[in-house]
Amino acid sequence: MKNTQMEKRSELDIVRVSLWYWYIRVNLSKNSDYQIEKVIEPDAFNKNKHGDAYHNNKWRGYRLGKHTPSPILISQAESHVQGSSMLLKHTFWKVMNNSISIESLLSDELRNLSWEVQRILYKANKYDCGSTLVTHLSKRKLRQLECLAGLDALAAQIIFFKLAVQREEDTSALSQSIYRTSLIICTELPFFNYREHFISLVNWNVFSLVSSTEKVLGKNFVDSFSKNVRTLINLLLSMEDKGELGITRKESVRALSDLLYETQVLKYFEGGNLLVADVI
Repeated sequence: MKNTQMEKRSELDIVRVSLWYWYIRVNLSKNSDYQIEKVIEPDAFNKNKHGDAYHNNKWRGYRLGKHTPSPILISQAESHVQGSSMLLKHTFWKVMNNSISIESLLSDELRNLSWEVQRILYKANKYDCGSTLVTHLSKRKLRQLECLAGLDALAAQIIFFKLAVQREEDTSALSQSIYRTSLIICTELPFFNYREHFISLVNWNVFSLVSSTEKVLGKNFVDSFSKNVRTLINLLLSMEDKGELGITRKESVRALSDLLYETQVLKYFEGGNLLVADVI
């Protein structure tokens, strides 16, 4: 009987585990896999029968996304770096999985998003946020989501993108909003470290549901996105130097979102027409 070959690891799993690793590394302020392991798994270091020191050395695999950490290890990491487990298990990864139906996303995943995001997606009632989903995301609502730029906001945009695809509706405004939100997210660690992988995922799992982004934007789409992230960071630093920013993340994200709507600013971005024209 032939051995069953292991299923090829998905790019989604590779990126989500790698981001989990970098989130831990950044928040622990450590510079190597070894140092992380010493903090998270001190029991992994031992001596063999000859008295020689050894350790499991699994963290390089997590850095490369080669395997998924066990529930026990996820819990251990969470005890040292709060929020790391949320990043790994975020509903965003299910939303990006095209094997999960849009019906399942609408019924099961939307209510896992943050309250701030849900307030935008559901029609208000006397209790503030009702149970009736809006039929589509207006430009105003898309702008509100961009000002909350994070995985919750991006997941919401992608669900509505997939819904629009299913309904054979225009997706250009959603595409632009997803691109802007992805830019803002990738200005921050750990996403900055994986910005090219991240936008590639969005390209293949979202934009390609409508058309080949490569045909529209060219083969350098990923490189252009990476450069645009750096441009946005430089603009943010310039604003900080001038004292034009508040001190909270929410204020910084709002400022970045506003920049991406300024015609005079967009000239600094490669493929800036993506942000102002219906090109996807």
